Amino acid sequence: MVKAINELRYHAKKRHLSLKEEGATTTLTQAKHLIARQVGFASWQDASQILKGSSMSPNCTLWHHHACDAHMNHWFAEYVEAKRFIRSDPALVLFPYKHQFVVGDEHYIYSLGLSNYSELIYQQCQRDLVCSYRSTSWDELAAYCIRQKITNH
Repeated sequence: MVKAINELRYHAKKRHLSLKEEGATTTLTQAKHLIARQVGFASWQDASQILKGSSMSPNCTLWHHHACDAHMNHWFAEYVEAKRFIRSDPALVLFPYKHQFVVGDEHYIYSLGLSNYSELIYQQCQRDLVCSYRSTSWDELAAYCIRQKITNH
């Protein structure tokens, strides 16, 4: 898993240079933390662990954007419940959200800016962004989600 962490690094360096040009005394470490928080991680260290696949699970808010709020109808505290729920409708996708789980549909995916990645979501990740964690498909999707969140901020 390298695409997503490299995407985050790229934007952190870009933010650092931008802040320096504006006269800020922000360090690269601070810029990394700012970028990590912007896309849904508690810290750079948290982002690094999750995006490198060394975390137990992808507990973050990467897979959420305020535009998704209108499309979130189904929240679950337990993964097993959420997994069972998505079996009822092939259009539903399971996303991690901190230590919980949200089930969204194509509108939720659109709100994340991931409509062009439907094949990755539905076929390769099998509609489950918890179970597919650490896969190359998850990594590619996470990189695109990071890019979307930063460029459409």
